[in-house]
Amino acid sequence: MEYDAPSSSDGARLETLQHALGYRFRNPDLALQALRHASVGGASGTDNERLEFLGDALLGLTVAEMLYGKFPNAREGELTERRARVVSRAHLGALGRVLGLDALVELRPPTAPGARVQESVLAGTLEALLGAVYLDGGLASATVVTHHLLARLPASSEQQNPKTELQHWTQVRHGRTPVYRLVEEREHAFGRTFCVQAEVEGRRFGSGWGRSKREAEQNAAREALLVLRAEREPAEHTDAEPASS
Repeated sequence: MEYDAPSSSDGARLETLQHALGYRFRNPDLALQALRHASVGGASGTDNERLEFLGDALLGLTVAEMLYGKFPNAREGELTERRARVVSRAHLGALGRVLGLDALVELRPPTAPGARVQESVLAGTLEALLGAVYLDGGLASATVVTHHLLARLPASSEQQNPKTELQHWTQVRHGRTPVYRLVEEREHAFGRTFCVQAEVEGRRFGSGWGRSKREAEQNAAREALLVLRAEREPAEHTDAEPASS
């Protein structure tokens, strides 16, 4: 199938985008739609929200598969925490900025030259682009592009000790350290397992299990961080207020 050639301005954006992604679109309209934020308006289905939904699912699967192979001894809780960190809005937004999406995304009102686009917008745009690659070139192409992009993720504190990270979090926000409560202990043929919950300002989070109290506390800290990070996720909108009518 042949597609209409994009305008000169859209063509320039498309070339820049394709270079950043390491992928050439057969259907350029999909790429341009992925760059069109919901604030632009227009007919239903012409912005990037549906593509973002598709890309989010693709990203979650690809990252889960990557982590499953990379950390063969990691438990479910650790893999879940690592995946949540990789696909977080802050993380994907930082990657979108590295790729230059802040200069390519289409917003209303238009972004002033040099103005900062919010990370949540860049993250959604990146997910939409992955959805567009999937529709354009299939699962194999989308997987290759996703791995290529993940290799460019900015350095993060992914390897940081969960207890250390949670302690820093609570000291900054509450001026005190978390408390770890032993809530259950079980005897098995291979030894004991322990169940611990982290408590911050009287609030208890999900349980963490381990073959030692230390391991259980680490897993309990991961569970607390998952909740706290999700609560901190920014709303998906630009820094600028919508133009008044």
